[in-house]
Amino acid sequence: MNIFVLSCRDPWATLIMNGKKTGETRLQSFMTQCRPGQTIAIHLAYNNPEEKEATQMLISSGVEEEYCTKPQAMIDFRDPGSGVMGCAGCIIGLVDVVETLHFTNPSAEEVIAWQAKALCDVTGRWVTRLANPRWLRRPIPMRGAPALWSCTLPLDCLPPPS
Repeated sequence: MNIFVLSCRDPWATLIMNGKKTGETRLQSFMTQCRPGQTIAIHLAYNNPEEKEATQMLISSGVEEEYCTKPQAMIDFRDPGSGVMGCAGCIIGLVDVVETLHFTNPSAEEVIAWQAKALCDVTGRWVTRLANPRWLRRPIPMRGAPALWSCTLPLDCLPPPS
């Protein structure tokens, strides 16, 4: 299955996969390549913050730690190439794109509503609303890339149909 992929650092990638972060913000417009209803993959970037920094990011965003849990298959995963435990540097799930908007001059109400989805400031950014997160059956080790990139996912990794 050929698919677009978006790399995100943790804790943001895990928050997306747990449905807590339903808006993804970027300074560039590359997410406009995705049409509404299109499924994309989420890649957990290898360059993740230290645990203490991640905890501070969560607290500052008002997120509880329970929203940062991963399925056991993701926690137990050992990259066959490096032997490293965990799923950093792997594609971990699928989400559907709802819409992508550019917030150049948003109203106060729009800012409040979208910041609750994105868990960060949206002013001057491109915001993509995401829905229907599904964890893969197992993580797929893959080198990430900036912006939106594509890859082919093995069919045996795809989540069961809902």
